[in-house]
Amino acid sequence: MSWLLTTRDSVPDGVRAQLESGLFASLPIFIGGVLNSITIAALGAWRHPSAAFGLWLAIEIALAAARLPVIVHGRRAIALGRRPPLLLAATLACAWAASVGFGAFISLMSGDWVLATIVCLSAAAMVSGICLRNFGTPRLAAAMTLLSLVPCAIGGALASEPLMAVISLQLPIFMATIFASAFSLHRLLVSRMTALGDLEKSEFFNRTILESSPDATFILDPQFNVVFCNRARTAPEGTSMVGSNWLAAAPPEDREAAQRLLDTALAGKKANLVTGYTDAIGVHRWYDIVANLINDGSGRILMVARDITHQKLSEEQALWMARHDPLTRLPNRTVLQDQLDVRLTQSCDGGSSALLIVDVDHFKAINDTLGHDAGDALLSIFAARLRSSLGEGDLVARTGGDEFALLVSARSEADVVAAGERVYAALAQPFLHDGRMIQCGASIGASLLPRDGATRSEILKAADIALYAAKAGGRAQL
Repeated sequence: MSWLLTTRDSVPDGVRAQLESGLFASLPIFIGGVLNSITIAALGAWRHPSAAFGLWLAIEIALAAARLPVIVHGRRAIALGRRPPLLLAATLACAWAASVGFGAFISLMSGDWVLATIVCLSAAAMVSGICLRNFGTPRLAAAMTLLSLVPCAIGGALASEPLMAVISLQLPIFMATIFASAFSLHRLLVSRMTALGDLEKSEFFNRTILESSPDATFILDPQFNVVFCNRARTAPEGTSMVGSNWLAAAPPEDREAAQRLLDTALAGKKANLVTGYTDAIGVHRWYDIVANLINDGSGRILMVARDITHQKLSEEQALWMARHDPLTRLPNRTVLQDQLDVRLTQSCDGGSSALLIVDVDHFKAINDTLGHDAGDALLSIFAARLRSSLGEGDLVARTGGDEFALLVSARSEADVVAAGERVYAALAQPFLHDGRMIQCGASIGASLLPRDGATRSEILKAADIALYAAKAGGRAQL
């Protein structure tokens, strides 16, 4: 019996289970077929109250009573993910088909051509129902068709009316057509179900890839509305972007660039944009966005946004490190040189500035006696106090070792002296480190722009000479 539930075609297990469950599907068709066969058997028993017709009616009622609970139980088992009673259902289905064939045979042999016509038409109709319910298991459908119609063909050949022999000639052709249709429909169904299963697997696989990807993937319709996003919450404010307009959500300062990105994608070219968003907790994040037109004629755009915040911060940190001193976090010599060039250019338009080179007095002795920790602490305190002595627009930089440079606005030597006094006032108080008081003494050499040179190197050289003179004169002076 299990052979009737299989086919010679290779069918995936999941598809096979769905096909076999057809035995328990279409409950209305099943009930309609059972009621019809019982009604026809009752009609036969009424017109011919014989043992044969009484037996047929009894068999139909018994089979209906046996099959209905099996069908209901099978449907529940399928709903719960359990295996239904396939062999029992198939056995009872074949018994029912044989009962229909038996009824057709005794009707033809009764000589009651009205009844025989009704029963044969009913058998043909029930064969159609058999094929509709069981095309998932075509061998079972074929067996049920044979059990229903072969007795009709035999009855037609043995009937007292010679014309009934036509039935015996027609039914083989009818059965061959039914078989071909059932198997063709089965192959079509298997092909479709297999394709749908493969499609679902492909969609699940692709969705898994998208959801596992650290990148945010969007699909935009031709109006730039988000119709798909692999992230539940990707908008700057932390809400879902599906249904929103992507261009409207772009930062205002980058909206023009975002429009060019979309226009380029719509033209069929790959486009790229680096932009930043502020998320729901106020953290600014950077994204590298790539957009491509989906070549399916829909006008939709596929966008992939990669979070490059860490990379961006690393780049910014590298740029910052290239222009700042890591200990004091002051600008370094590179920044000072750039600013000197700017100030020299401004001096040609009437502006004037002064460069003060400040050197920590006795720094080597502090390092040697108190250790490098004390030296680093001194440099950090020194840098903070120098910053506090500057005015708006002035610059303090660490140029190396224990040497700092200040670039301040000054029109005369009196302004330079005033700047030096502010520096010494800021450095006047010693500071406590590891239980020891350390003095922030300093010597300062200054040069005026543009009085002491027309180039950066001349200004630096003049300030270095002045610093040397300050040290030679006893330190702690300008």
